[in-house]
Amino acid sequence: MHFDQKRIAGRNGRRLAGGLLLGLFLAGAPVFLHAGPAEDADAQAMAVQRLIDDGRAADGEALARAAVAAAETDIGADALATANLYRLLGDTLFEQRRYDDAEPYFRKALAVRRATLAPNDPEIARSANDLAVTLKSTGAYQEAENLYRQALAIRQTALGPDHPDVAKTWFGLARLFDARGDHADAAGALENAIAIGATAFGSDHRTVISWRGERAFMLHFAGEYDAAEPAYRAAIAAAEATFEESDAHLASYRQGFANLLFETRRAGEAEPLYRAALAAREAALGPDHPAVAASLEGLGRALEKQKKPDEAVAAYRRALPIREATAGATATATDALLMRLGVALMGGEQADEAERVFRRLLDLRERVQGPEAAGVGEAARWVANAANAGDRSAEAEIFAKRALSISLATREADDLLTGFDFLVLGLLYSGQQRFAEADPLLTRALSIMETHGQQSEEMILTRTALAYTRFSQRRVDEAATLTQRSLDAVTAARGAKDPTAAELMLTLAYIRLEQKAPAAAERLTTAARAIYRDIPTRQRSLIRADSLLGRIRMAEGRFDEAGEKFAAALAWLRGRFGADSAETIPTLADLGEADFMRGDFAAARIALERATALTERLAAINAQNAFANRTGTIEDQAIARGAIFDHLIKTYSRLSQEQPRDRHTYAEKAFLVAQRVIDSRAAVALSQLGARHAAGNGELAGLVRERQDLVEQWQRDDRRLTALHAQDPSGNSPARIATIETALSKTDRRIRAIDARLAEAFPDFATLRQPAPSGFTTARAALAEDEILLFYADTSPLGTVDFETYLWAVPKRGTPRWIRLDRPSGALAADVRRLRGMLGVGPQARGAQSLVATDEPDREGAVLAIAAGLYQAMLAPVAEMIAGKKLVIVPSRSLASLPFHLLVSTAPEAGRAARYHEAGWLLRDHPIAVLPSVSSLAALAAVAHSGDERVPYLGFANPLLTGPGDDDRRAFARTDCGPAAAGGPKVARASMPTLSSLFRGAVADVGAVRRLAPLPETTDEACAIARALRAGDDAVYLGRAASEAGVKRVSEEGRLARARIVHFATHGLVSGDLSGLAEPAIVLTPPATATARDDGLLTASEVATLKLDADWVILSACNTASGDGGGEALSGLARAFFYAGARALLVSHWPVQSDAAVRLVTGAVAAMVADPRVDRAEALRRAMLAEIEAGGTRADPASWAPFILVGSAH
Repeated sequence: MHFDQKRIAGRNGRRLAGGLLLGLFLAGAPVFLHAGPAEDADAQAMAVQRLIDDGRAADGEALARAAVAAAETDIGADALATANLYRLLGDTLFEQRRYDDAEPYFRKALAVRRATLAPNDPEIARSANDLAVTLKSTGAYQEAENLYRQALAIRQTALGPDHPDVAKTWFGLARLFDARGDHADAAGALENAIAIGATAFGSDHRTVISWRGERAFMLHFAGEYDAAEPAYRAAIAAAEATFEESDAHLASYRQGFANLLFETRRAGEAEPLYRAALAAREAALGPDHPAVAASLEGLGRALEKQKKPDEAVAAYRRALPIREATAGATATATDALLMRLGVALMGGEQADEAERVFRRLLDLRERVQGPEAAGVGEAARWVANAANAGDRSAEAEIFAKRALSISLATREADDLLTGFDFLVLGLLYSGQQRFAEADPLLTRALSIMETHGQQSEEMILTRTALAYTRFSQRRVDEAATLTQRSLDAVTAARGAKDPTAAELMLTLAYIRLEQKAPAAAERLTTAARAIYRDIPTRQRSLIRADSLLGRIRMAEGRFDEAGEKFAAALAWLRGRFGADSAETIPTLADLGEADFMRGDFAAARIALERATALTERLAAINAQNAFANRTGTIEDQAIARGAIFDHLIKTYSRLSQEQPRDRHTYAEKAFLVAQRVIDSRAAVALSQLGARHAAGNGELAGLVRERQDLVEQWQRDDRRLTALHAQDPSGNSPARIATIETALSKTDRRIRAIDARLAEAFPDFATLRQPAPSGFTTARAALAEDEILLFYADTSPLGTVDFETYLWAVPKRGTPRWIRLDRPSGALAADVRRLRGMLGVGPQARGAQSLVATDEPDREGAVLAIAAGLYQAMLAPVAEMIAGKKLVIVPSRSLASLPFHLLVSTAPEAGRAARYHEAGWLLRDHPIAVLPSVSSLAALAAVAHSGDERVPYLGFANPLLTGPGDDDRRAFARTDCGPAAAGGPKVARASMPTLSSLFRGAVADVGAVRRLAPLPETTDEACAIARALRAGDDAVYLGRAASEAGVKRVSEEGRLARARIVHFATHGLVSGDLSGLAEPAIVLTPPATATARDDGLLTASEVATLKLDADWVILSACNTASGDGGGEALSGLARAFFYAGARALLVSHWPVQSDAAVRLVTGAVAAMVADPRVDRAEALRRAMLAEIEAGGTRADPASWAPFILVGSAH
């Protein structure tokens, strides 16, 4: 209970009686010089009572035991004087809180008195009361109640119903009921005590007032708030009229009433009562008393609820050392106060300090409760919130996952806190732009929240988070519906002026603005501002509303007004959080955009450079934490906020026109900024390859590779675990979850061990983990004399300025050139899509499906026209610079799926018979290599070969496939490099089968894989290359040997890492080609029964586990250059092979015509063999040129154009 006054009845009643006896004795009552044994017992009883009254119960115990022993010998155990000594010995033990020891002596006293006295003698009632109080203290409530009722009946009969002792007995019963949780019955009993006490003592007597206060507590605890409130008010009024202002009892009543007001959502009324209680307790009890801490905590809660976080934090800070000193650093009270302090700091947007508090709390709970306790999960959840608020998403993710794991293990599946953990992790992923991962987590959170009420704060927050995720996935209408539902629910339940309604109005306003409805957005924003203006503690929200009005003014073209609003918001944010706070980044970006649209490019540069600098600082922190915490998948803050970087590029472009003397400076600045927001896993894989080679060829290189592999495995397992958690719990397998969690822990321990070794022996490793932007000097140093770098970058819209694509042409010698392409990015991307759509291949293609040519009347003319138009937009401006050069191209997102050699510098006139043959294809003049990033130039230049003995070639071809009818045996006849058998089996050419599903569970359906079309001609391709490279027939794995298990075995034995060229001549599948295929894969001979090691599909994640050291990996299959979606240029299999150790790849952009693939691949290798000076890019160019020169259908770019060289040409 909050109220802690001394007992009014029971024990103190006995002390009063003893004191009266002693007083009479000292006043001169007649005594005999030679008293008998009974008189000796009475004298010793008075001495014991005196020791008890002096607070010396232990001394009294010793005297009482001696007196009892003497009395039992001298006058007998059944004498009344002995019974009185039993009672006093019980008192000494009770005062020492030794209730079990006291109980038998009170029982003896009661038994003697019952045996000796009349049935209704008040002394029997006194002994019954003594024993009842003791039994209550030991939890024997039922027997205690019976004794109280016996005492009550005797006193009502012997003393009368209005006697003070009857009132005290009712009070004892009330205390008993309260102790066992029957608060309503306790209040009723105490009401009887008060009624009698008012008559016996007077209504203004201190005892009666104390009982009134205690009855208010009891009603409060019973949940009878309507009755408790007037009871509190009456007790406080009576106490204020009688007690001193500093009285501790009055302070307790005020504290209790303040608690009730707080619990009934009246924090404003509670605050002055808490303050009065605090002042009184400090005066009466001193500043370091636990009761002072309780008042400070109550005051802090009330201030928090009123959105006064700074004042709340001050109250909690004062309370914390009191709790630590009086309760202990690990006590429950200290734990609770740390939680409150951390939450208040979060409310005051002091995330860094809040995180320190929550980490301390986490450490405390781990020590007290154990590492997997529910309370530890709660603390971890708050650490995650604080770290995320501090823009350290990598650390936040680790703690959020830990909290979720603990909740799932310790709480019900639909527990509100479990739902909150799903929400926290979903918010983290959403904030990192990982919307596909966030959506199922938030959906699961919403399903849990829905079971806890439609208007709960948690439900509204979850629905809003899901709305943001849908909004970010361009599902704007769904986002609007979710937000409107929340707004309607809150408005109906709390009224239109509720602050939560205002927050939802702002969210909906953002959505309406995206829906091109600025008038609706402004109405909502204005309504929200009106609510915030009346709430002084909502200034941050008011600033958000003002910034949104600025965005609306931008949409209306009122850029000056928008700039004024953004400038005012920025000033407030800097004043509140500091100029270096991440809180200022969005507003700096807004201000930069407004300045740009006003034509003040110098001012725009200042704002946007500051925004990018702050973003880079966050990105560096996150990258470091992601590395240390093994998540690795953390969203780069620069990429997540890529629009800021894009807008800075646009600004530099305009400034370079205004200030031509500084054009070169702006060109290089923009060059660096544009690289910073390239989101390419293939580029990261090349950087990882470089890090391994930087470690050398010994133990350290092995440890680096092992760490990288373990992180890959950790990430895959972690994604699987998160996906399992997000599913309906009824379909979850606890065994699967436990298996993954065990694997994660094992992997984590090994990574930590490797990190300890690398920190000691290779401290630079951590700095090599991510590709850094390269300046002009660094890029040039990595180029050969006859090479030129062409770097394309798309930039997002800014105000009314559309997507723009920029080109940097960087030669080995001379001045780089920077231009903005005349055509917007979207128009370029549309032409690339149209061009690809026109290039169809026949049914004998490698892959799961074939491209279908359009019905364009003059397809040839249309292809050439589009290719020529793209050339004019993309390369004509730098035609003089690239003349006679080998092109090293880093494509932008809009150009990612374009084979650049398909561009045409000069198109033949219409009507000519062989226009494809005569066209001025770019490849006629330029070998071309493609890179995923500019930094890949330096990464590849740093990669050196291992010192092991090398072999020229290993090839895998002609997997044993039987076609859609499962009856095509051609592959089985070509399982060695001998000549093809004459008159082999004839089968009808058929289009690729449509497979409903390629997977059964976690592995591929080997029957479905086997029914892909056979590729017997790939035997010729692989064998021809082997012969050209003098590798021997044993370097070619055909038929049954071309299996997934075989590839892995060759890798594990180290033979794969010794091959200079590794070749896969088979089908390539891209995620999405077939149902169930979640990542790119290479088709190999399927086994009889699928296993995790071999199911006939070598997926990208499995490729990443191979050990390569190859100059060139040839993937003469379809779509092996394709990305993973989201606009990334090169990923899929390309990324996996780079990670595994390849320096260059031959990959394709679409399904390849199989006969053409054979000629192109063998031709390219033959060109390198014939002339060792020919590099890979030139070899591919010659092979393609040979196809064009052959004329006819072979000159059709659909057949020769899909292949590109990615990586190093040398």
